[in-house]
Amino acid sequence: MGNPDLCDRIFVRWYKLGYGMGNINPLNKIKFYSKCNKNVAFNLPENKLMFMPSSFEEVLLRVYTDDPKLSETIKTGFHSYLEKLD
Repeated sequence: MGNPDLCDRIFVRWYKLGYGMGNINPLNKIKFYSKCNKNVAFNLPENKLMFMPSSFEEVLLRVYTDDPKLSETIKTGFHSYLEKLD
């Protein structure tokens, strides 16, 4: 933004939300045991993790303003930005 007055009125915050290991699957760090062989630990094969997400970290983007007159303009710009991400 080129307008310094607008820069003081619009606040952008990025938050990382994850399972504490970045983009690493946390289940890869867990050992499992079979009823048949209780003394041997193993990791689950990828094909057994059918309900596991493919990404283990999300980014949350929030845009705020303290000027209600800017809300609709910011909302339109935000949605335009999101469409470009797809």
